[in-house]
Amino acid sequence: MQLKIRYETLLKRAAGVARQSIDVAETQDVRDIVGELASQANNKVRSMLVDAAGNMQPSLLIFVNDCQVNASDSCPLSDGDEITLMSPISGG
Repeated sequence: MQLKIRYETLLKRAAGVARQSIDVAETQDVRDIVGELASQANNKVRSMLVDAAGNMQPSLLIFVNDCQVNASDSCPLSDGDEITLMSPISGG
């Protein structure tokens, strides 16, 4: 199945692209996708997606087709879904 990945905020800058498409197995969920992206990413993007142990960063914001999902929830994916990954922004 093919998924569209959209990077926002600091992740977009670190990845050097705003969007990409990936082919994945039908049985994967959001956690699997983030892990797969992290394994292929540069160190800066990887550290924004997962910690040193490979666990998803708790601050990572994830949307599937514009609906926010919790990384600990099982979220079934379908061919053509768009996953948006966003690192939080703070300032003052």
